[in-house]
Amino acid sequence: MIGKFKSVAMVSAMALAAAGTMGMAQSTNPEMTGYQYDYYADAAKTQYLGTVYDQGCGQVLDYVYVVRVQVPSAYFDQTPIFTCQGGQIGPIEA
Repeated sequence: MIGKFKSVAMVSAMALAAAGTMGMAQSTNPEMTGYQYDYYADAAKTQYLGTVYDQGCGQVLDYVYVVRVQVPSAYFDQTPIFTCQGGQIGPIEA
């Protein structure tokens, strides 16, 4: 019973979040943009450690989101590489 309650609560929270993003153009919404992250060991960004990428797009009902990667450092540069449009990966529009 508790599991069912958690599922209903999660779907409700996602629906509220989706309602908050409706009306925004997805191509201009930074929440709908996937990134490449070059991460470093230090704040001066002199010790390069590696690169990770957001993993793609996800969708629950009408709620579309970017599947984010966990960047293993607090020091990173990000470069936009894709957008999530209708649950599909799309190009960055200028």
